[in-house]
Amino acid sequence: MSLLPYAGPLLDPAEREAVIWRRVDHLLATADVDGVLANKLGPVAARRLHEQGRPVPPALENEARLARAAWMSSIMLLSLIRSVCEGPLLLIKGPEVAALYPGRARAFMDVDILSPQAESVHAALRANGFIEVDDPELFTHHHHLRPLQWPALWLKVEIHQRPMWPKGLTPPSVDEIVAAAVPSATGVPGLSAPDPAGHALILACHGWVHEPLDTLRDLIDVAAVAARAEPARLTALARAWGIERIWRTTYGAASGLVGDGAPTLAVRLWGRHLPAVKERTVLGNHLARSLQSFWALPLRPALRAAARALRFDLFPYDDESWREKLIRVGYAFARPSASRSSHTQAWRAAAQGRQEEAFPVSQVPPLGGPVGGGPDPSAPSQRGAKSSELPDNVGRGQGDQAHVGQGADRENHHEP
Repeated sequence: MSLLPYAGPLLDPAEREAVIWRRVDHLLATADVDGVLANKLGPVAARRLHEQGRPVPPALENEARLARAAWMSSIMLLSLIRSVCEGPLLLIKGPEVAALYPGRARAFMDVDILSPQAESVHAALRANGFIEVDDPELFTHHHHLRPLQWPALWLKVEIHQRPMWPKGLTPPSVDEIVAAAVPSATGVPGLSAPDPAGHALILACHGWVHEPLDTLRDLIDVAAVAARAEPARLTALARAWGIERIWRTTYGAASGLVGDGAPTLAVRLWGRHLPAVKERTVLGNHLARSLQSFWALPLRPALRAAARALRFDLFPYDDESWREKLIRVGYAFARPSASRSSHTQAWRAAAQGRQEEAFPVSQVPPLGGPVGGGPDPSAPSQRGAKSSELPDNVGRGQGDQAHVGQGADRENHHEP
């Protein structure tokens, strides 16, 4: 199978990008608000509705405002960082990817900077008024240093010592990434970014560590960056960095969803929520946890990873009683098609003896057009309310790198 399902020689970067955004528009035409928010596409959906002259649900408008605020704040913040730090600074994720979205319609909550002198950059920022936030114990053996924040702005700053990489695989050296760097797409003078091929692979690995094939936005990010890369370099670099299987799976899924490729087996088996623009279900979550290693590793290591996932399923979490475990499993068996968030809400309410609606179902009509029987499409989505609020100064740290085939975020990835 080709590593580059739709980056063929007949299409130049602009044509590849046009294909992506036409396919995104097609997916959003039948999506509802909850599904859009679960896939982190609120700003894109809001922009689409604005262009069509149609009402924009408040939850999506909030996401669009957050995206605009994040972009404007990031340019000021990045200019400040560049002015007080020496040496190469490579912007990854966040605003570097948002610059490729139509209207920069992509939200983000922090800026991520890769540097070969990460400690010195971190120290320079602290010396110039940036403050450390979040629990320091979370970043003792982490791929980035403790997050920083400029007191006047809400975006966090994460200085990376290395790219986030699946445990058990060796990440490329920062010097190698710096050597191939290009000017940042943000246009901030003196700021760089990994070349498109390297950046696309970094994004693929980052998504794989957190949770493979979880949201459409993660795959769109990869596709948008990869569209600007030379196909031959993408192929060669994926092999050189030892992530050929991860890249094939990620980019193959992206191709089938927002490119010219065919639907992949991975999407049909454990990413079925993606073409429907829905949140992953309880059953889908179990399938992803059990099967994803077979798309990243050779057979024997994949079997070992699957066995670890099975052991994890059989016992309570470290901070969970057997009673809570049994309630959680009971709810999973009772409603395997429930969304992951509604499942978590329901079993926790039951464990705490609360009487709540266990599995609320969105009544919001699809964004493609009004349908009969639903309420006003401008009604706010409860799921989207919190995601659009500006963060407090104390945020949430991420866990360290996870094994290939095992995500880092237990709340999302390991919840049955």
